[in-house]
Amino acid sequence: MNTNINKSEIRLEVATVPGLELRSASQTDLENLRTWKNKEKQYFFYQEEISKELQLNWFESFKLRPDDFMFMTVFEGHVFGCMGIRWQKDFWDVYNVIVGLPEFSGRGFMRHSFATMLAHALSIKKAPITLEVLKNNPAVSWYQKQGFVIIETHENYFKMLFKSNELI
Repeated sequence: MNTNINKSEIRLEVATVPGLELRSASQTDLENLRTWKNKEKQYFFYQEEISKELQLNWFESFKLRPDDFMFMTVFEGHVFGCMGIRWQKDFWDVYNVIVGLPEFSGRGFMRHSFATMLAHALSIKKAPITLEVLKNNPAVSWYQKQGFVIIETHENYFKMLFKSNELI
């Protein structure tokens, strides 16, 4: 699937929260992405320390994947987190949902941003939305509150499916 969207210029207003938006990640976001992922690496599949060079290499290959979207979550001009979604053959895959600045946690910003990202993906292509999350990640229960259910249990992780497509 090729969305024919310039993914480097996407800006999505979160209608339910004035001042909250998602925007495409850019090269200027790489240090935040790297820092946040390294800080929370115990909750992700890739648990090695990410160097600046590795982060840049990821970004260069990311730019070439037209159906892979990484969004920065922004409230009133403050970048505080990120979330990604990518097309995988016949389904959407959610990845790297991170609240980078703890002072923005617990305010519903990620929940509303997440719903907006899922709606955006479904507006491009109606298809199942899944994610894989390590069992030790506290986000498991958060994903369940967002409408995901566990459909597979593996040794170290769960595969989850979004069951609320009709709500978006």
